[in-house]
Amino acid sequence: MTNTAQISAEQLIQKATLRQNNAANGQQSVWVSASAGTGKTYVLTKRILGLLLKDETLKPREILAVTFTNAAAREMAERLRSELSHWATCDSQTLASELQKILTSPPTSDHIKRARMLFAEFLDYAVETNTIHGLCQKILAQFPLEADISPNFQLVEGQDRETLLVRAKSAVFAKALDGTLQNAWAFDYFAYMYSEHALGTALDYFVGNATRFRRYLSRHGGMAGVQKQLAGFLNINPLMNLADYETEERRLKKVPIGAANLMKKAAEALMQGGQKAQGHAVQFQAFVANPQSWDLLKEALYTQSGTPKKSLADKKAKEFGGEAIWQDIDTLQQEVIAVEDKISALHAYLSTLSFLELGAQILTQYENIKQKTASLDFDDLIAKTSALLKNSEKSEWVRFRLDQKIRHVLLDEAQDTDSDQWHIIKAIVDEFYMGDGQHQAGGRTFFAVGDLKQSIYRFRGAEPHVFGAMRTYLEGHANQGGYPVAVEELMVSFRSTEPVLTFVDQVFVSPERHQAVDDMADKIQHNAVQVGSSGVVHVLPLLEKEKAEKSTTTWALPSAENAEDLDLDKQIAQQTAQQILTWLNSADVLQSTGQHIQPGDIMILLRSRSLMNALIEALDQHYIPHSGADEVTLQAETVVKDMLALLKFMAEPQDSLALAHVLRSPLFALDDETFDNLFANKPKQIPLWQVVDKTKAYGAELKQLRRVFLKESLQSFITHVLAVKNVRGVYYGLLSVAKQKAVVSAVDDALDTLLNLAMEVSKKGEGVLTYIHKLDTQMLRLNREADVGNRVRIMTAHKSKGLESPIVILPDTTGDFYKNISKETGLWQTEADGADTLFLYRKAKKEAPAVQESLENMERERVFRDEMRLLYVALTRAKERLYISGVRKHGYRPENTWYGNILSVVEKAENFNQLSAGEFLYSVSNNLKAQSAQTPLQTVEAALPSWAENLAAAEHGLTLTHASDSLKRKEQINQMTSNQSEVKLYKRGKIVHRLLEFLPQYPAEERSERGLRFLAQMSGDFSPAEQQELLKSALLTIESEAPFFGANSKAETPIAATIGQARLEGVIDRLVVAENCVIAVDYKTNKKVPDDVPLEYLSQMNLYKKALAQIFPNKEIKAAIIWTSAKVPRVDWL
Repeated sequence: MTNTAQISAEQLIQKATLRQNNAANGQQSVWVSASAGTGKTYVLTKRILGLLLKDETLKPREILAVTFTNAAAREMAERLRSELSHWATCDSQTLASELQKILTSPPTSDHIKRARMLFAEFLDYAVETNTIHGLCQKILAQFPLEADISPNFQLVEGQDRETLLVRAKSAVFAKALDGTLQNAWAFDYFAYMYSEHALGTALDYFVGNATRFRRYLSRHGGMAGVQKQLAGFLNINPLMNLADYETEERRLKKVPIGAANLMKKAAEALMQGGQKAQGHAVQFQAFVANPQSWDLLKEALYTQSGTPKKSLADKKAKEFGGEAIWQDIDTLQQEVIAVEDKISALHAYLSTLSFLELGAQILTQYENIKQKTASLDFDDLIAKTSALLKNSEKSEWVRFRLDQKIRHVLLDEAQDTDSDQWHIIKAIVDEFYMGDGQHQAGGRTFFAVGDLKQSIYRFRGAEPHVFGAMRTYLEGHANQGGYPVAVEELMVSFRSTEPVLTFVDQVFVSPERHQAVDDMADKIQHNAVQVGSSGVVHVLPLLEKEKAEKSTTTWALPSAENAEDLDLDKQIAQQTAQQILTWLNSADVLQSTGQHIQPGDIMILLRSRSLMNALIEALDQHYIPHSGADEVTLQAETVVKDMLALLKFMAEPQDSLALAHVLRSPLFALDDETFDNLFANKPKQIPLWQVVDKTKAYGAELKQLRRVFLKESLQSFITHVLAVKNVRGVYYGLLSVAKQKAVVSAVDDALDTLLNLAMEVSKKGEGVLTYIHKLDTQMLRLNREADVGNRVRIMTAHKSKGLESPIVILPDTTGDFYKNISKETGLWQTEADGADTLFLYRKAKKEAPAVQESLENMERERVFRDEMRLLYVALTRAKERLYISGVRKHGYRPENTWYGNILSVVEKAENFNQLSAGEFLYSVSNNLKAQSAQTPLQTVEAALPSWAENLAAAEHGLTLTHASDSLKRKEQINQMTSNQSEVKLYKRGKIVHRLLEFLPQYPAEERSERGLRFLAQMSGDFSPAEQQELLKSALLTIESEAPFFGANSKAETPIAATIGQARLEGVIDRLVVAENCVIAVDYKTNKKVPDDVPLEYLSQMNLYKKALAQIFPNKEIKAAIIWTSAKVPRVDWL
């Protein structure tokens, strides 16, 4: 962090603005390195708008903007559309002010006129925003004949691509079994050397990395080139075949002349030594008895684990034998080691060749399948587009046609581009520098923006060095042709506060970590535009299991620290959830929002998904609203399991298990007695469907559904079921009961995916059995949206790229970087330019050639770079507060973890205060009045009373009382499932509660739009008129009773207290904490408003008051009920 003590915020903003303006200058090509939070997206958008404003001849469609993901492409297009729409409708003064920011000078009348017209042009000819694959798909669709592909090609991706690769693998296996496989020795060798499971696992690895292997084979000219390269690396004759290998192994295993005599003398000396030396002597004597046995010689000189023995003779044996004998033994051992390494190299050579040969044949089969179905995958899009744009007669024509359509190219997230993708972009941009070009008037530019420190997608093929190659490319044209080119670095962060960025710079100041994240930068440095801003970095001590000690007491108090049933993952999850609950109930104010801490202000980032379920469970236990998992498996969703069972029954009525599943699912919800009666007199061999009474409601309904199934298409049938069974509504209710704060959009995501999959299957002419098979065998994943409203977000660090949050918690920081390296099937040698030059099939340590270690070290270096870049991304998501914790598990090695690397910094940093063993805090306060002292991230527990440490006397246990009927909803839903009108009334109440929960946090002018957007997603069972009525009721309540919805109030506040012999638990709809009093507010959405408050409601509110009196003993406690269904919301004070 640069010393900004003498630099004002205004100066930093001026400096940052100058760099941003230079980067956005459309008169020159620009290469931009933009650190986290420095306004990369703003610069990109500003550059496009500036290009359109300054050049009247430029059409929006002549700008090509390439992004990394489809979501980013959509977001960019929407951002441009929104801005241009605003220009078309805003007043002249506002427009002039905004154009001046884009132009960096006052706009002319021509600029204003053009700005007004651009929206219409954009609607007709939008800026071409695309991923690189989307761009390639469009190019190939325009020039299919030139690319030598079918004009009607179809794209296979995701699970469909994996299915084709599995088919290809099965085809190779079938050929091996029927004797028609080419180079069958590869299959025979591999099958002989390894188990069936190992063979399957190895080829699964090949299929999973098919893209990389295809490039590797292509770059070396196929198997012949690979074989030559591998033989050279292992120092083996490349012409050697399987028979030669066996002969060579026998030749190498020839025992050296004189070895038996030497070993005999050494054995005699060893017998004079101690017990260990005498044990070696026995092995030496075994070889002497059979002096031609290489295996016995190796056994005498190697340990049981397969490594050379380091010490054979003790002092007495050495003295008896004399120094010369042991020097000769050492020489003999080195000879054996050299021979064993050559044999290991032979094994590695044949294992690698056989593996690659089988893999190459899988790729051949895969290509054949794609050719027959006129299919292309993502690799084909890149490869065929690259070939199309290479120098040739037809490529000149293609480039000429593209050149007429593209005048400016902008590349976002350039650090995630690979070499092949860059060659395509480069082929387009090359035309800008040939002659005067097609568009002299406005110039031709290339803009690339990225950040090496955030290149975290190596597993997807990203090659960070390509970003540097783009800079070299532009600078080369600037030097040779005099073309205007600028290189800019954006280092002023508009996101994070000074303390957070100071800490980030401290972590990456060490040469090793600095070089790992960005070897192009002289140093890692950030400036915060918020000079003197507050912030917190809190590193907590690791949780670890305490060593069990024998207890002398009869009973030990269970607690979060020592409970045997809580593993470390659950403990860290509970610690995190309890701290979040403390924040939410505190008066603490965030600088970035000016408000009390809300769930939406908190983001939990994980290095892996291993802690995800424990965190979700802990948050649910504390009634903390959260986003749920950022990625889930479709088949894990309850609604999908139930719908799949229904489809199985519809396709095969004899499937009694599927029918039983359906009947017991929420779709039909048969009670125990009715369900058990079905089996009472059913013969074992008779299908369940035959004994179902078709005159009963559920039987008749199933019969009718089967008629629809046989008559309609798959998609129509699923749509019909969703409607007649009110599937969305039923599962909304069940989900909200099981997990009070879970995201019910999970139901929508799952059902929408089912419908989309049904549509895809139907388009391909496949039937319901294919559909069922896909759901049964393929792991279909759902990615959840990052924008989840006012909820705690939980996601992996990879998914957090581009996001930010006032508070970031990192509870998963002790996973070992290199844990999975030894489990990988193969090792790669990769050059600085990212090209794979060698693949070696990994051998077990005792069987591996010495050169394998060098490849393993290379992989460790690559993994370290990946981990450091991912850590950088995780740390820089925080706006002002960062909390770092973790668990110490068996085998913990600090140097191989995020936590260890961080701890090595904070232990020596002067700005961190050590609070306790392993706990460090760096806190800067700006002394805002509303801001309270920072609360450490630790388990919040009340002090235990003295009786808790003693044996419990016999007593009547506490009665668990729920103050609110909201905690009894499950029983209510079960009773209401037969009455759809009551179900709808229940849903109405839930929706109004939800509106009253989140709408008050927004400005009054935004509430109506946000409410309608929410209702469109969550109230599919209500007509538009009913939705308007629901929104009107909520808005009227907020407006008429505004004091209840102020900044000193909190929605859905969980409370717990002990009142007499009862343990009270409840959730208060709205809690107002004023200076002298506390008010518990409860909403009642009854359709009919009673004249007097019912007794059960009085009892509920009285319990609330008693509980709050314990929590706020020095304040007056009040309670109120708001009847939201009244024409004017009525308040009853209790």
